[in-house]
Amino acid sequence: MMMVQTSIHTALKEDPHATPSKILNTVNSVIYDNIQKLGESKYMTITVFLDQGNGDFLHSGLHQDILIYRAAKKVVEPVETDGMWIGVMDDIGDILKTEQLSLNERDVMLLFTDGITEATDKAGKLFSTEYLAQILEESGERTAKEIEERILQALEPYTWDDDITFVVIKRDAVTQTAPLVS
Repeated sequence: MMMVQTSIHTALKEDPHATPSKILNTVNSVIYDNIQKLGESKYMTITVFLDQGNGDFLHSGLHQDILIYRAAKKVVEPVETDGMWIGVMDDIGDILKTEQLSLNERDVMLLFTDGITEATDKAGKLFSTEYLAQILEESGERTAKEIEERILQALEPYTWDDDITFVVIKRDAVTQTAPLVS
C-alpha cells in the first residue's frame, strides 16, 4: 500500500492534471516492477477518482462496484468498475479507460472494500453487496454520518478477516437564493 501511495503522489507531481487512467497506468508500472524485483506473484484492485466539482467524478480502475443511491427515484444503482488488476502486466494503458459518473442533489455514493461484503454471520452467511445496497436504499435519505452509523450497526453481528473500509459521499441539496431587489 505504501508503494501505491508513493506512486500516486509521484504521478500527480509529474502531471497534476492527469486522468485517473493515466495515474493508474503509472502506478501499475511502478508496482509491477517492484513485484518482479521481489519475486512475488501479487496484484491489487484499485479505483482512482477525480472530483470535478458539481457532483461530477471521473474514475478508472477495477475494484468493488460503486453503489449510488439516486434520491429522485429512491433506488440504489450499482456502477461496475472496469479495468485491470494492478501489478499483473507491465503496461495496462490500453486496457484502462476513464469513465464519468454524476451525483445529483441528495444522491449518495458508497465506496467499499470486500471486507464488508465478505463478512459472515454465525451461520456463515455473507453480508453481501445486496445487503449493503439494501441498507443504503433504506437509509439514503439520511445524512452521510447516519448512513455510516447504520452500516456499522448492521455489521456488528458479523465477523471478518479482511479490512472493513468504506466511504459515504452525499451531495448536498443546492439552495437557490432569490436576487435582491432594491
